[in-house]
Order: sequence, then C-alpha cells, then structure tokens
Amino acid sequence: MTGVGAPSDTSPQRVSARIAANRRNALKSTGPFTLAGKRRVALNTTRFDLCSEEGERKLQARGEDPREFRRLSRDLIAIFQPHSEEAAACLERMAWAWWEKARRIRNWVAAGASRRVANGGYLAYLGRAKAQKGPETKESLH
Repeated sequence: MTGVGAPSDTSPQRVSARIAANRRNALKSTGPFTLAGKRRVALNTTRFDLCSEEGERKLQARGEDPREFRRLSRDLIAIFQPHSEEAAACLERMAWAWWEKARRIRNWVAAGASRRVANGGYLAYLGRAKAQKGPETKESLH
C-alpha cells in the first residue's frame, strides 16, 4: 500500500501493529529443547575469547584450521562452564595443551610411527629395555 493516504512504515498504527506482532512472536519462542541446543545457548553469555587473533595466526601458519581449535575450546567451556576470567584462562591453557598433544600424535602417526608400533618395533624395544633393567623394587626407586 504505497498510494496516497496509505500509512507509512513509521506511522503510529504501523509501529503499534509491529510491536504487537513482535510480542506475539516472542511468546512462541521457547528456546532450545535438546540438551545439545541448551549447551550451545549456554555459551551465549560467555565473554571469553575462544581463540585470539595471535592464536589464529599461529594455527594458520602451521596449516591447521582455527575453527577446529575453537570447536575444542567451545566443548571444554560447555563441559567445565568457567565462571571467572581465571577459570577461562585455565581452560584456554588446557585447550592449547590438548591441541598440541593431538598435533604431535598426528605428526608422529604421519611419520610412520604407527607402523613401527604395529610391527612391535618400539614397544618391543621398551619391553627389552625394561627386562634388561630388571624388576623395580621399593629400594631401587629411592
């Protein structure tokens, strides 16, 4: 209705109708039903940075995906639900430690270490080294 005498979008009738429609729609909004949805919404109020710009650059320089790290960080936040900056900082350190360990394992496997272990090479070496050392006694630990 754009003719002469038609109410504009800012007319009082349109504004009050829009407000009433918004209120009706808000009554229909009940939030998430699933546990996963509730966990995701719980992160809405989290003010902690999941991956700093410096961290993103570091990951990208290594050819890694920052989105994967952010996903790990979000999962840890959802599990532990930090309520302070200090707790969030601890979780960030945990996420980086976890990420670094996973990266080392990926690199180790990519380098062929899994074949050596599968063939019994490294594990057999450890077993022989322990056997040569002899049984550990309480006195040998001190």
